[in-house]
Amino acid sequence: MKKRNTLSKKWSFPKNTFKVFLFIMLALFVQLAYLTLSKDIYGINMKDLKASRNMYSTELLAKRGTIYDSKGDILAQNISSYTVIAYLSETRKDDYVKDKEGTAKLLAPILNMKEKYILSLLNKDLYQVELGPGGRGISELKKTEIEDLNLPGIDFIEGTKRSYPNGDFASYVIGYAKEDDEGNIVGELGIESKYNDLLQGKNGYLEYQRDRYGYRIPDTYEKRIEPINGS
Repeated sequence: MKKRNTLSKKWSFPKNTFKVFLFIMLALFVQLAYLTLSKDIYGINMKDLKASRNMYSTELLAKRGTIYDSKGDILAQNISSYTVIAYLSETRKDDYVKDKEGTAKLLAPILNMKEKYILSLLNKDLYQVELGPGGRGISELKKTEIEDLNLPGIDFIEGTKRSYPNGDFASYVIGYAKEDDEGNIVGELGIESKYNDLLQGKNGYLEYQRDRYGYRIPDTYEKRIEPINGS
């Protein structure tokens, strides 16, 4: 009798462990079935979540309208401008800044920046940097001048800025426009301000799915609304 009680006590711990293990396995199985078969999980539509996680959206900026005088001469217009950037990561193989000292020395006089300051930007532990402030909003001529240097790792981001061919002529009447934080050029004074809604136009946008590396996924959803340029 003592032997049977002793044996029963010895096996009570494994039995209890098995019951706990079985309960955990059943709970995991129920959870797996719920995750696999349910369209909505904890109130979240998984199909929509998957699409939104890969969805990329960007605004397509409308071109601001041109202001003319009564003879048809241009008083205010948008022109292309560029921001100089430098790729610093060696993962880009040959397309990154290798000779930082030489690059800073050649760019300093063109961008009207101190060589030492440019070098400090090039020495940052980043994938890429903007060479500002001298490298922001540069003209087509300066861009060409830099391109002629054939400097590895130096590239440009295209943008727009407002140009007034006649300088300060009738500046209080024409007014001026400048870029806001969202990249839109907004009238601040004069005609630029009074007729801002007509000149500004309406921005469009582009939506598409991309992979984790930022590349667009072929044959997937895309929505594109073209911008309406200003008058």
